[in-house]
Amino acid sequence: MCKTKPYRSAVLAIAVLIAGCATAGGRIGPLPTVNRPAEAGTLSLFRDGSLVGWFAPMRVRIDQNDLYRLGRNQRFSLNLDPGDYLLEYSIGFNTCSRSIHLKPRQTLRLRLVANCMIYEE
Repeated sequence: MCKTKPYRSAVLAIAVLIAGCATAGGRIGPLPTVNRPAEAGTLSLFRDGSLVGWFAPMRVRIDQNDLYRLGRNQRFSLNLDPGDYLLEYSIGFNTCSRSIHLKPRQTLRLRLVANCMIYEE
């Protein structure tokens, strides 16, 4: 009788569980406080579904404050006061950043790619 089959199944199940936890997204820090809600703009971020970095979550920061972990094809939006911000995200060994300027009541949509490309949509 071969005893390797149950072990293979167990190892595979553990690998799938770990991969699922690694790609889970969600908020990981407090959102920035909006002091002027009537003038607030909206920043909408979308992580594309490319296979590059499919196993790793993308950590998103604004002004060095952790906000979200994004899995493939996930998005989130947040309201910010008008002004300048430093958007950073990291995935694996890549750390990417971009300065953004948000105008009053503007909606800025950005698509984040694992190879540090950021596209306005």
